[in-house]
Amino acid sequence: MLLIEVNIGLLSAALRLVTRCLPWLPVKTSLNRSHTRRFSDVCRRSSDEIKCWTFCSDQRWHSRILLPVKLNDIASQDAVTSRIASDIVECEGEGPFRGVIDMFGGVGGLVEFRSSLLASRGFACLALAYFAYDDLPSLPIKMDLKYFEEAAQFLCDHPKVSGDGVGVVAICKGAEMALAMASYLPQVTATVCINGPNALNGNSLVYGDVLVNGIPYKMEKIQSTDFWSLSLTNAMGDPRKPENQDSIIPLEKARGPILFLVGNKDQHYDSLFFAREAKSRAEKYGKKDVYVQCYPGAGHLLEPPGSPFCPASKSPHFSLPLTWGGDLLPHCRAQETSWKALQEYFHRNISCSRQNKL
Repeated sequence: MLLIEVNIGLLSAALRLVTRCLPWLPVKTSLNRSHTRRFSDVCRRSSDEIKCWTFCSDQRWHSRILLPVKLNDIASQDAVTSRIASDIVECEGEGPFRGVIDMFGGVGGLVEFRSSLLASRGFACLALAYFAYDDLPSLPIKMDLKYFEEAAQFLCDHPKVSGDGVGVVAICKGAEMALAMASYLPQVTATVCINGPNALNGNSLVYGDVLVNGIPYKMEKIQSTDFWSLSLTNAMGDPRKPENQDSIIPLEKARGPILFLVGNKDQHYDSLFFAREAKSRAEKYGKKDVYVQCYPGAGHLLEPPGSPFCPASKSPHFSLPLTWGGDLLPHCRAQETSWKALQEYFHRNISCSRQNKL
């Protein structure tokens, strides 16, 4: 077994200690006294508590994440058609399996670690890139929803995928696209939005004759924190203003239920506010199956359990790191709880027949 040792001092360089794609490699973390002091300042925790958390995280990293995801148990199949840039990660076996599309946010590219973990839990997952990958646009300036529709239909038609619809899970900017997919595409039957907005921001969206312009970012309102990182919370426009009403994603049109998983210490988006606005709009139009699950103390990067706590990290779009927020222990507990809630939600809301399509 190949073992990569990563010194936790890299956190001072604002790096996210997660892998984008398969194969996964075990990671061993280490701390020295100076690193402990710096990290405890960022996390507002004592040095002893940081040492304890790092040890526990390292153990969970091996037993809760890496070991169940064995390369001989998971098939990773390139799914690059004329339009789709993605990997489909499916469980070994005849199936059928519930299909899930997995997307990430402003980091761009193809990110597979959540898909591989969901595959180890019995889902057929399509990790979908939508910008900054191969011949896709470098920035999400104008998004064509037909690209996402083709991806959803591709997964629906896969011989090992069950039922007449698929689920979508996404975080941050990807959650915008997930909400748009749920609102416009009949293939989507269940949606999980992790710390995302309820309106389109920055970019425009086209789908046939439909054109939705995003709420412009207020770059002058980006704030610098005490830790030399940037917070974008105040740079997001208010969807309640009259001039922004046309940018709100019409989630009341969604075929299936929508679950918002949010942290109330998110320092990247005001995710709890956006989720409550979305739920309020849904209820106004008579849609009763929009749910908000808030995790006190959790930040923006709600990821699978055992993922290293990351209060800030570098971004390809800014010179300084971005602030994600969250308090160490509540955030880690939220990752445990939200991961279970996500799986249970998809099991309840994605139909699964007993016969595959082969």
